[in-house]
Amino acid sequence: MVIREGAWPTRDTLSHKGNCLTKVSNTCTITGVFETLTEDIRQLAIPVCGEAITEVLAMRDCLDAKLSDAVGDFDSAGLWDLDSATSMTAWLRQHGAMTKREAGRVSGRAKKLRELPVTAAAWQRGELSGGQVEAMVAVIKPEMVALFAEHEAELVPSLVGLSVADTSRAMGPLGRSCRSPG
Repeated sequence: MVIREGAWPTRDTLSHKGNCLTKVSNTCTITGVFETLTEDIRQLAIPVCGEAITEVLAMRDCLDAKLSDAVGDFDSAGLWDLDSATSMTAWLRQHGAMTKREAGRVSGRAKKLRELPVTAAAWQRGELSGGQVEAMVAVIKPEMVALFAEHEAELVPSLVGLSVADTSRAMGPLGRSCRSPG
């Protein structure tokens, strides 16, 4: 699906047709790319060895990063409303067959990452793992996203290459400083 000619289309420029979105002025279609990818995944036999499992986990991480970006754009445009959902979380529960907890985690992460472009880009490039991003998002409370965004260009490079545990420890002071007294 190639849509990004500049910005994600708004609800006003999209028409909802079944499970497909078409841009009113310039048709956007999902070609056989997803079908081919799905078939390739179904046919994939993962060898029982650590290196193969690690490689496939890295691929899944890359896909999760891309999906998070799409979920954030979909939510920002309010496109979940076209399916009569009450929120992005509700839409993911219904259309993504997710539990309430998983849908909330996916939509919450996507919402934060829309405001954290350096973090999102580092995840998409594979410089940060999904576990690192989860550790970061868990600490960055909604009221602190803007502050973190101001400093993420300096902070994110220092997290590249760290383990998830080390990322959590590095992010710890931010979480402690964001708590309200009392």
